[in-house]
Amino acid sequence: MILVLRAIEYTIYEMEIEEARKKCDKLARERERINYEQNKVESDLLDTKGKLQSTETYIRKLDNTFKGMKDERTALLNEQARYNERKTEIELAIKDLSEDVDKERTARVGA
Repeated sequence: MILVLRAIEYTIYEMEIEEARKKCDKLARERERINYEQNKVESDLLDTKGKLQSTETYIRKLDNTFKGMKDERTALLNEQARYNERKTEIELAIKDLSEDVDKERTARVGA
């Protein structure tokens, strides 16, 4: 009878150990899966940070380029305005000279 009880105790003990081993293996697999996912997320985060930094650098470069182009455009518009003013002055001078020439011709014809 004692042997039967010991055999039953041993069987129960083995079953508990087997169950504990299965739980331990399951937890180990779950830990590995979570570690893998964590590493993947960290890797994705680093990639995203790198892309963000590259994008910010590109944006700063575009801002500087745009500022330079805007300054150049302003300078060209100012230059164009000066040339238009000068053109108008020259056209008025030509018109005045033409009128003077016409007056002199009229005066010669009348004389």
